[in-house]
Amino acid sequence: MRSYETGGSASLPAVLALAPLAAPWLERGLSELEVRTLLTAGLPPTVHSPRALLADRLARKLPAPRPRRDAAAPAASLAECGECRDPLPRGQQSGICATCAGAGGRSVASPAVDEALVADRVASLRAVLRGGPTPAAA
Repeated sequence: MRSYETGGSASLPAVLALAPLAAPWLERGLSELEVRTLLTAGLPPTVHSPRALLADRLARKLPAPRPRRDAAAPAASLAECGECRDPLPRGQQSGICATCAGAGGRSVASPAVDEALVADRVASLRAVLRGGPTPAAA
């Protein structure tokens, strides 16, 4: 809120008064950046009482608790196809993949790549990102 206030930074008593309202946000697993983004989104053009606005938003916009995850726990792995060992779609715990079942087509051969065309396209995109003139299209 400091960048939105016209009177400078908040006083120590104001910060101490708002701290109990801010603690549940961090306890629910939100980062300081997420809290700041959620609280400053859609601010009115004029704020007459930054402390009251912040207190209201801290109480009213408190998100639902997030499920806690152990940071050291490995991510859930996907089940593998019984034939080719490729990952199965999420939710399918066993069996074979669509390709092995003949229902899906996965191309084994890679498509032909025109390296000159790719280089021209990359040069055009770089020029656009840099704000310069784009090379003539081939």
